[in-house]
Amino acid sequence: MRIRRFVAAAIGVMLLCAPALWAQTGDTEEVSQQTSSSEQAEQAAGQALDILELDSGPPVTYADVLRDPDNIELNLRFARTRVNEGNVRGAAATLERILLIDPDLAQVRLFYGVVLYRLENLDEAEKEF
Repeated sequence: MRIRRFVAAAIGVMLLCAPALWAQTGDTEEVSQQTSSSEQAEQAAGQALDILELDSGPPVTYADVLRDPDNIELNLRFARTRVNEGNVRGAAATLERILLIDPDLAQVRLFYGVVLYRLENLDEAEKEF
């Protein structure tokens, strides 16, 4: 059941991000459509992060990660804490470290894609999705 929700969220994010990723700015109507698509993609990204259920527990500090650096769940919660604090670049670095350990974690790839999208690194976000 959780995997189905995860896959549905990933597909939704991809479908909603696609127009924003490939839209070309030109006249006012295209810019308006691009803005609408971007807003929809941001909402989908937020929903995808909610599905990842990373908000459980108290905020994770760097000291917590240093005590157990190989704990992937702890690192994911640390990345979510960084996003909540507005440090999206720090979250990206944490997610990259996790993917170096285990590149087959789809949940982490989705989260990383959302983080890259927020950093406006659209080419890399598209690859992750």
